[in-house]
Amino acid sequence: MPAFDSDRVRELLEHVHLGQSEAAEVLEISDREMRRYACGEKPVPRVVILALARLVDLERLEARQTLLICGIRRPHTAAFLVRSAESRSTSVHVGRL
Repeated sequence: MPAFDSDRVRELLEHVHLGQSEAAEVLEISDREMRRYACGEKPVPRVVILALARLVDLERLEARQTLLICGIRRPHTAAFLVRSAESRSTSVHVGRL
């Protein structure tokens, strides 16, 4: 198994702000299975990586839709806010990049 697969799993989990148990529940696999993927004990099926990547995409899309609902249409401001939302900061920064 390529070592980067487990690294990629952990990276994607961090992006969607899910723990291994939560991700296992979302993906409908056992906690043990997810732990094995994340620590590199077991090869990560491509479908797991693709499913986690899709969760990241959906979270970003949701953040962008929220910005549009709030009436923020300038791309440079929206990109800044999306990055702030992705980092889960407690303050919202509006301004030019």
